[in-house]
Amino acid sequence: MNLFKKPFARPEQPMKEYANTQFRIGFRYPHSWEVVKENISAGGWDIPVQVGLYEHDTVAAAVTVNIRTHPKVSKYRDLMATGQLKMSQVYIVESTEDILRQMDEQNSRDLPNYKRLIAQEILLAGAKAARTVYSYDSDGTRVVEQVVTAVHDLKEHQIICEANERRWHEFEPQFDMILRTYSVG
Repeated sequence: MNLFKKPFARPEQPMKEYANTQFRIGFRYPHSWEVVKENISAGGWDIPVQVGLYEHDTVAAAVTVNIRTHPKVSKYRDLMATGQLKMSQVYIVESTEDILRQMDEQNSRDLPNYKRLIAQEILLAGAKAARTVYSYDSDGTRVVEQVVTAVHDLKEHQIICEANERRWHEFEPQFDMILRTYSVG
């Protein structure tokens, strides 16, 4: 399973390393980018970090990492609390097709003029992941987002890469590099 069809080119610019010991994640990102947000929560997700490129006081491209306890784990929480079930006995099996179907349903409802461009199964930090790229209208412009979702240690990791549609191909190599260097553990 290849991450992407095109070969990975080494970035010519210097790279920064991001590591978060609380969430046990790390990745490399372009030196010209900076941490936009760190260690916040929204909508049931922990957001360890968002990195992005600022241009003229706005974020031109961004990558956001979202992490949450996988929703299927919550139904086992009581059994685990009483010791009747150990965390190592809980298995999360969700097909890539199920993840993509759920995303399509939600995005069709929530995003104006939603259009899925790519859907595929890839690897993220050694785990099977669903990758979808889609576009939608936002504040008078067309946005492209790439969302990669995988489960590591019963935690759902969702990495969202976003940029204006006109500049997507400019930022795609940086997005690819961040995904390729993302690590858990």
